[in-house]
Amino acid sequence: MNHLILYEVSKRFGGVRAVDEVSLEFAVRKTHAIIGPNGAGKTTLFNLISGSLPLSGGRIQLGDVQNFARLRPHQRALCGVVRTFQITSLFPALTVREHLALSSRSALGLNGRLTDRGHGAEIERRSHDILQQLRLGTIADRVVKELSHGEQRKVEIALGLALDPQFLLLDEPTAGMSKAESREMIVSLQNLRESQPEIGIVI
Repeated sequence: MNHLILYEVSKRFGGVRAVDEVSLEFAVRKTHAIIGPNGAGKTTLFNLISGSLPLSGGRIQLGDVQNFARLRPHQRALCGVVRTFQITSLFPALTVREHLALSSRSALGLNGRLTDRGHGAEIERRSHDILQQLRLGTIADRVVKELSHGEQRKVEIALGLALDPQFLLLDEPTAGMSKAESREMIVSLQNLRESQPEIGIVI
């Protein structure tokens, strides 16, 4: 069983210690929560794990990958550590299905190829499965700029799933949502936990 392990991970911004020698261990098939007030360093910690920020100290290990913190963000994602962001970042003119196709292409190593020759059925199958898991089938062919904030947040999670993660890091998945949208997101995450029990989820 793979583990994502942080050893005395730190991040300094000048004289400010945003993350101070944090050691944690995350396991697949588990759901973990990082809890703290605004400004406690939760998002900064996610940025360090995903590679958006370099470490000031410490190290990160994913399974047998000792030098995980030396990998670039896209390499970490392809190794199995995928994250979402507090602020939604999608292609507004693409449909939900087109987003999933792009993410599936990355997981299948098709970036840079002009066609999906030989992989079209696999991309379609993967997209269909994720649309069903997150109950996005009814909006699959709508462009994302037409979607509600809550729907766009679920699309981001869907993109992460399309990359076949070992660990899915969700940075405040209900941020900015109404009570109804938050309840729907909680149900979606419960469904995700049941449909993909092998994934480690960090919230």
